[in-house]
Amino acid sequence: MKPILQDLLDKAFSRSPAREANDAIHRIRESEGIGVRSFELVAPSDAGIAWLEKDVLPRLVYHLESLGIRPPSYKGVFVSLFQGEELFFIRTLDFMAIAGAALHLSADQMYARWGTGELRRPMSLDEKVEAPTRKKEVLALPPGTSE
Repeated sequence: MKPILQDLLDKAFSRSPAREANDAIHRIRESEGIGVRSFELVAPSDAGIAWLEKDVLPRLVYHLESLGIRPPSYKGVFVSLFQGEELFFIRTLDFMAIAGAALHLSADQMYARWGTGELRRPMSLDEKVEAPTRKKEVLALPPGTSE
């Protein structure tokens, strides 16, 4: 197991056997409050920094921002991380802190890189806004899934 994955698992606030995932996720949702969502991940055995950067963070950051969930609290979403036969529940704040530190990126840098790209303020009528110049990454579905 790569150190980054162990760091994430060590931050779990709860865990459960993976075979009890539905009940466990439901219990966590109820204990965390109304409207709280789970972001589910399956970690491969060789999960490392490249896995976070390529497969996880683009989807997680985009999902968070599309829900209006921003740092520093990331309230409203927790991460459900499947590793082998275990399910680990990690607060999004902890997950993002570990991932950001591993990639040497701040939360703002992660949101700029993988977020929705929407303005955070109202526009004036005479304001001209240029299309973003950065090329958005195409997020392919994981192998073995279909639309």
